[in-house]
Amino acid sequence: RPNSTVVEIQPPTSLMKHRGFKNMAQFLGHRYFREHGHPHEYEGKPANPHNAIVFIEEGRFVGVMEKAIASMSG
Repeated sequence: RPNSTVVEIQPPTSLMKHRGFKNMAQFLGHRYFREHGHPHEYEGKPANPHNAIVFIEEGRFVGVMEKAIASMSG
C-alpha cells in the first residue's frame, strides 16, 4: 500500500541480526522503524532464543509507534 510504514520489535541485537522486514520495507518503498526488546523470563520459555518472547517497555513502544504514525502524515 502506498504511504505504508513497518514497525518491527526485535530481540536484543546480540540474539538476532535478521533484516528481512527492513529489506522488505525498503523494496516496497515503505518507511521502516525498529526497536529492540530484551529477554523476558517466563514459564515454558523455549531453549531457542529466536522463539522466545521479548519484552519492551511501554514508553519505548509508544515512542516508536508515535514516530511511525508521524512519518505517515509528513
